[in-house]
Amino acid sequence: MRVGRRWSAAVLTIGVFAGTAMATAAAEMPAGPVRAWGGHVPGESTPPDDLGPVTAIAAGLGHTLAVTADGHVRGWGSNTVQQLDVPAGLDDVVDVEAGLDNSFAVDADGALYGWGRNTLGKTEIPDGLEPVRVVAAGEYHTVALDVDGQVHAWGDNTWGQGDVPADVYDVVAVDAGRIHSLALSSDGTVHAWGDNELGQTDVPAGLDDVVAIAAGMHFSVALDSNGDVHAWGENEDGQTDVPAGLDDVVAIAAGSAFALALESDGEVHAWGRPAQGQTTVPEDLGPASAIAAGWAHGVAIELPAPEVETVSPEEGSVSGGTTVTITGSGFTDETEVLFGTEPGTDVDATDGGTRLTVTTPAGSAGTIAVTVTTPAGSVVLDEGFTYVAASQSPSPSPTPTATSTPTPTPTDTATPSPTTTPTEPPATDPSESPAPSPSDTGALDDPLPDTGSAPAAALAVAVALTAMGGVLFWRSRRITAGS
Repeated sequence: MRVGRRWSAAVLTIGVFAGTAMATAAAEMPAGPVRAWGGHVPGESTPPDDLGPVTAIAAGLGHTLAVTADGHVRGWGSNTVQQLDVPAGLDDVVDVEAGLDNSFAVDADGALYGWGRNTLGKTEIPDGLEPVRVVAAGEYHTVALDVDGQVHAWGDNTWGQGDVPADVYDVVAVDAGRIHSLALSSDGTVHAWGDNELGQTDVPAGLDDVVAIAAGMHFSVALDSNGDVHAWGENEDGQTDVPAGLDDVVAIAAGSAFALALESDGEVHAWGRPAQGQTTVPEDLGPASAIAAGWAHGVAIELPAPEVETVSPEEGSVSGGTTVTITGSGFTDETEVLFGTEPGTDVDATDGGTRLTVTTPAGSAGTIAVTVTTPAGSVVLDEGFTYVAASQSPSPSPTPTATSTPTPTPTDTATPSPTTTPTEPPATDPSESPAPSPSDTGALDDPLPDTGSAPAAALAVAVALTAMGGVLFWRSRRITAGS
């Protein structure tokens, strides 16, 4: 499934069944801890104890992937067809995608890697593929977006899900549902093709200025620049009934029959099929920076509380206009900086949330406190900046001491176990190979779970972003937090 990530300005993010796609370089988000909930496959919602902070996530049918802060891929959950067997030597990864029973990774050079089951060639990377920005995994087909804005598709094409329309170009995001595909052009136009039995490719008339997309199993979701969410297609479980009251949404993700939305304050909302707990967001989930939706489980990256290491320069004119660089960690594009009681302007978080630039407001001569606030908390430098009158000569400022005030959250509790009996995805044929660039073309004959009842196997943005979740999703990841 794909991952939904926060979007900023012209940046897009997507959802999950097939991986939500980030538009261009998304707002850089700090690495943070992973949280997961719901699920019907043992282990898919239980991140490893030694995982550490991550920058991107993806959720599949019964497995979950993450990119660590040092650019490596970690996975957990089902490994029946080697979907967790990350190729040796794979590093410097910036994004991941989790499909039905396969996995993908994109490195910093845009090289695409795939492993796991290769039914109908879905995991086999085409020769000559240009550097990739985003990849999305459907049930048996794959969609990728290259750095030139061109869309590529391979694998199953029974329902036309691999027939990219001729008028689809200058694309900034893609996603894949079970047997349909989505693309988002830079002008905010949504394109859809493939199976339309349940209206999943009937893009609503008048829908424009879209900044993120997500493909669920048989439904589609879009986010516009006003922060409003739109959904269409199958609605048997309420997956297209967008909750009233969603406010300032910045990321979306779509699972098999449920959807997720992330608001600017970091709060995660879920709706649709609740059978395996996928719509029960943990009450103690802290502010999130990215979301992903799998077949029946949700995943999020929590924002860490901000920390400040240096402020440079430490003094500037009382007339304001000084560009100040703050280094530390946990910064986001929703960061606010106060100089005394006055807000700074042109705040910009870069370098994975470790660098912040801000322009000072006008002030009175003297030393004042600097307060840095994100959705995850605040840090105060009591003597952070000195305003100097025009007639004064600059003088050394004392080294500021930061006092961090993280947003309080309840004690973390274990993710509740699913109430349904876990069922592993279909076993692989012994002849299949898990090679990074598989040549295996064995067919997967076992049908998908009936979407009218609790699925027997497990999908942003995100993101997404997974096999179907838009992530497969039909997510995140990525959504990547730092992509």
